[in-house]
Amino acid sequence: MVASVAAATSYRLELSKDNGVTWSNVASQSEPAIEVSGLTNGEKVHVRAVALNSIHESLPGPEYPLYVTSDPPPPPDGLQCELRTGSATISWGEVLGVTEYRLSARLAGKNEFRLLYRGMERSFEDRRSGIQSSNAFPETSAAAAADLIEYCVTAVNGNGEGARSRMADTNPASWRNWDPRPGEGFRRVYAFPPDSPPSPGSPPRYYPR
Repeated sequence: MVASVAAATSYRLELSKDNGVTWSNVASQSEPAIEVSGLTNGEKVHVRAVALNSIHESLPGPEYPLYVTSDPPPPPDGLQCELRTGSATISWGEVLGVTEYRLSARLAGKNEFRLLYRGMERSFEDRRSGIQSSNAFPETSAAAAADLIEYCVTAVNGNGEGARSRMADTNPASWRNWDPRPGEGFRRVYAFPPDSPPSPGSPPRYYPR
């Protein structure tokens, strides 16, 4: 599927098997959904699209990698919980080529997972009164420890649902959940002392969101 262009009457899909050095035409059609067939299992290729009408032809769009496989996708990496009192925001990494993610939860020590979310977003907020903020680390009550929630996420593609990720939980005393500076973005590290002002022309201390 490629993004539609208002003035386009057809779309051409191009394919490369040498990391974008050379390109061949796959198909041209009026609809922006184009099927690619005849690929080898385990192969990595790149595709790009061109929009056309009777007068003009666009430049090729961005290249997109395709990892050809007959297997379900691997589990997403980076599953983590951001704890607040009464809620947990669970987030995870991207897996290319998936059709949806499925986030499941269970009470710690139980066998059955319950589906919480399915879709293409890579974060979900679970609102429950028993969840405690991790800012109180390392203190946690016995009641909170008994009601810990465990999460796992899977990815889905045309071949089915993949394996579960490693679990994350709502334990406010866990080092995995401790956030010393809640809400802080990705910070650059400079050679000069952290309290001194950046030199003229230096990049900002935080990466843009």
